[in-house]
Amino acid sequence: MALEPQLLRTFLVVARGGSISEAARRLHRSQPAVTSAVRRLEAHFGEPLFRRGGKGVRLTDLGARLLPHAEALERVLDGVNQLAAEAAGLEGARLRIAASTTIALYWLPPRLARFCSEHPSAKLVVHTRNSREAVEELAAGEVDLALVEAPAASWSALPDGLLVATPVHDDELVLVVDPDHPLAAADKVAPQELGGLAFVGREAGSGTRAVLEQALATLGPPRDATARAVPEPPQGKASRVAGGQGRGATPDVRLELGEPEAIKRAVRAGLGAAVLSRVAVAQEVERGELVALSITHPGFRRQFTLLHPPEALASHACWTFRTLAVAG
Repeated sequence: MALEPQLLRTFLVVARGGSISEAARRLHRSQPAVTSAVRRLEAHFGEPLFRRGGKGVRLTDLGARLLPHAEALERVLDGVNQLAAEAAGLEGARLRIAASTTIALYWLPPRLARFCSEHPSAKLVVHTRNSREAVEELAAGEVDLALVEAPAASWSALPDGLLVATPVHDDELVLVVDPDHPLAAADKVAPQELGGLAFVGREAGSGTRAVLEQALATLGPPRDATARAVPEPPQGKASRVAGGQGRGATPDVRLELGEPEAIKRAVRAGLGAAVLSRVAVAQEVERGELVALSITHPGFRRQFTLLHPPEALASHACWTFRTLAVAG
């Protein structure tokens, strides 16, 4: 028959206590229940493990040989229980996250701070990638989670049933210009007007670039003569407007930069306009260093999405972070 670990636990307590009554007290069980457990264990070995006497019990030779094995099992079970407790509390847990650049720089840090505050012994590794690279790392098993801003097509090839896409933030892409730009006085712009601007932008493969290109691809021809006239740029800032009214639905990216911080500096230096997440420019707009204009097209709204395993396949650390991210 299969040996029940609890029988060895009872055996160990009886051996240490020296009597059935003392073992029953320590185990919070009745004496008959402890006696029954000992007899079941002895039946497994086919001979007695204890010698009964007037002052309690003593180990037989077989019982003495069994004792170190029972103690070893106790250490193993204690270690397993300790590991389970640590896992539940994320003690020593390690979580690897790939996050697209905008998310990693502006949205993720306060969530990481909260996670670390609640689980100070957990170890976090964050890879800052563009959305395409983040999805590729997740598919390759190099990270546990991916946070992306790209459209769903970028992760549609991932295996069904092994990953779940959970929206965690509604984001807005805005047109970003410096305060001296001809459009800076406007409250919002039509997407057709973007075709006439020289852009500083992210590289192909970034979520921001993908949303911009997809949104403009759905537009019709450029705005006609009834569209809002764009004033002539001030002296020395001619590079900011290329050719007056929009030339179509393809963004004119004159300068590619890999980091939003570099893009913002380029916009402030007069190298062009940019389309960036509102969360990425909030501080500069508040300080008056940049102007953010809403774009009147639903395609410039997007969701930050967390890609993660389903709950049944996720580690405790993974699912804890997912819960935190959804809560905002």
